Amino acid sequence: MDFTQLDYILERVASCYKVDAQEVLDKWLEKRQVRDPEGWRLLDGIPCIIGGLTVLLGTLEGRGGNFPWKTLPTVLARCGCILQNYPDHILLPGERHSTLAKSKGIHNLTMHEHFKLADALKNNALTIKSVATDACKGLTASRVPVIIGEAPIANSLHTHRRRMFANGCIDRLGLTRLGNTSPSTSGAMSSNPRRLCMFVEVPLAPPSWRLKAIQQHSPVVGPSHSDLIPQITAINNEDTGVSNPATEDKGEIDQLVSLQPVE
Repeated sequence: MDFTQLDYILERVASCYKVDAQEVLDKWLEKRQVRDPEGWRLLDGIPCIIGGLTVLLGTLEGRGGNFPWKTLPTVLARCGCILQNYPDHILLPGERHSTLAKSKGIHNLTMHEHFKLADALKNNALTIKSVATDACKGLTASRVPVIIGEAPIANSLHTHRRRMFANGCIDRLGLTRLGNTSPSTSGAMSSNPRRLCMFVEVPLAPPSWRLKAIQQHSPVVGPSHSDLIPQITAINNEDTGVSNPATEDKGEIDQLVSLQPVE
């Protein structure tokens, strides 16, 4: 199939309107109606995004018959719908990049954002929640968000989901981000090593065994030192049977004196 002629026509139209050829092709695809309700799943980029949102919200037409991307928050509030799980880090409807001087509607999305938003629609991650008629006042008064983003990943710099209101205000006061569900690396050493403690349970012996063991291993009471060494109260010569030398000498002298003749 030769696309040379199609490229030539796109270049001519783009030069007339002073736009890119890709933008001309995207707008032509927007105007083309896809009769198959699920035919948008076979497309990519902006045609897939417009087809998926049309299935969720119904036929939506803005000024000039174009898809109302810039006014989508207001359309959602008027229809009583809340767009949930909008992909994070993707330009919201009506929002524009800070580097662009003028908004180009849905064409403000980058190619990476095209892929992520189309993938969320194809996987049915992006859903619509309808609210009651009375609750529509909260949407139109910008008290209730019309677009709620998906939860940030565990290692994201943001802790809460994005929310967008009908007046175009955006905040990050939604639900908290997801927990860290990444699997732990097998065999990884912890930065704080812990000492392994082991407890061994020893069964308690029966009472009869415990009594016998106490009798066999009871300590033997030895004799006291006071019993081995008798107390010494007094020493008497007559009791001990030890002669006193001084007493013996005195007796001998008295005997000799009594044997000498008296003149």
